Amino acid sequence: MQASATGSERHAPDCFSSPSARTVGGVVTQAQKGRVVMTGQGKPAAVLGGMTKQDWESVILQTDPQFWKLIHARLKPPPRSLSQVQAHLLSSK
Repeated sequence: MQASATGSERHAPDCFSSPSARTVGGVVTQAQKGRVVMTGQGKPAAVLGGMTKQDWESVILQTDPQFWKLIHARLKPPPRSLSQVQAHLLSSK
């Protein structure tokens, strides 16, 4: 696998050219500065991002699909009946 680093901007990632960046430690160091895209046979395979200054619980929650399902379910507005929508529309005139 080859690794490429990206900053927060949306542009094509730069390939690592230094030998130290091809080691696990080098890739982790690069990930602290921005996202690292790892490729296999020239195609994106994984993205590695730095987690400095974050506690384990935050990292676990940020990467838990069940947690985000729960959050998105709670953010959805409750359904309204037709009479509620009509009342809202008539009151805003």
